[in-house]
Amino acid sequence: MLLLGLRISISSLYSLQASRFLDDWSSRKEEPQQQAWNIARSAIDRAIYWHPIANPNLLIKRGRIYDWRYYRKSIGDPIATESRLQALADYRRAAQLQPGWPYTWVDIALVKVRLGVVDQETLDSLENALSTGPWRPDVLLKMVEAGLLAWDMLPLRGKTIVIKSIDRGLASTLDTSTQVSRSLNQFGRQRTICNRNNTFVNLADWCASQSKAKATPQVK
Repeated sequence: MLLLGLRISISSLYSLQASRFLDDWSSRKEEPQQQAWNIARSAIDRAIYWHPIANPNLLIKRGRIYDWRYYRKSIGDPIATESRLQALADYRRAAQLQPGWPYTWVDIALVKVRLGVVDQETLDSLENALSTGPWRPDVLLKMVEAGLLAWDMLPLRGKTIVIKSIDRGLASTLDTSTQVSRSLNQFGRQRTICNRNNTFVNLADWCASQSKAKATPQVK
């Protein structure tokens, strides 16, 4: 038991080190410097090595480190392919170990979109994320991002899942609804989404407010 506890403690220290890098990259929304990325990857590898059992949270963390390596690269950029595939492998393994965790499913969907692949696994992952984390703000925001990035590649089933996520995001916290609204405008999807014949109340109200705002003359 003492040895087991020691291994978990060592793993936790390395995991904490890796988390600090991820938090920094996430706050700045920038690709990490190569040296910083190498340190973070080494730390999470050691955390996984020292942990006595397969830990889905550590696999997710390593997947995100690989995901962040080429954060700014475009969809399907070959430079980012190898790193994104490694992230996908870690996310898949984590989903096998912890299938009820929504963050894993949305990470799978998002990295596949960044790889330029929208297939059955992508759609199933979006669906699983929404069913296991229907009102989690972070999950909804990632689903909106994945859906808006992949909109032109999505079949009807995928678009419906994304619109449902947008609708729930708009009904969530003020911060979440603001970020969803910003994403719709940044991706230039406002007209496309609002012109769809949908029955989602929160989205319909948002579209109406956007139309009203555009129609109101600006006071100089």
